[in-house]
Amino acid sequence: MGHPQQHGALLPKRIILVHHGESEGNLSPSGQATTPDHKIPLTPLGVAQARAAGDRLRTLVAGGGGEWRVYFYASPYKQTQSMLREIGRSFRRGRVIGAREECRIREQDFWNSQVVGRMKVVKEARERFGRFFYRISILRNQWGLSLRTIERALRACSIF
Repeated sequence: MGHPQQHGALLPKRIILVHHGESEGNLSPSGQATTPDHKIPLTPLGVAQARAAGDRLRTLVAGGGGEWRVYFYASPYKQTQSMLREIGRSFRRGRVIGAREECRIREQDFWNSQVVGRMKVVKEARERFGRFFYRISILRNQWGLSLRTIERALRACSIF
């Protein structure tokens, strides 16, 4: 088939992954007993970490000089959207091609209201089994899947 650039594909120079800054969930797991995963905000330190990450990213991508632009993908979670907003402040408008919410880019979901004692057991089991492959065995709907999992699968198949 040949090299993708020979067929007109435009490939990025680099792909950089950034995890969200400190969130309320990092400070107190008991907060996750009342706040759904996707609604947990960044702490003030997390916002500062996001701003610093933006400055470092801009320095990294601008380091070679010349023409460069960025495109951002972020999960739909509140802490990640806040992180993206703060990182984006480090870039002039002409440098940002766009940003897209992508539900497949996110951490493992637990459930909407986490019981602190139960979460300790679940997290220990996940570490023993392997973080990537562990499935939480809580019935979320008649199929045992979260709707986010279903949406992710549909998007991956370009059905949705």
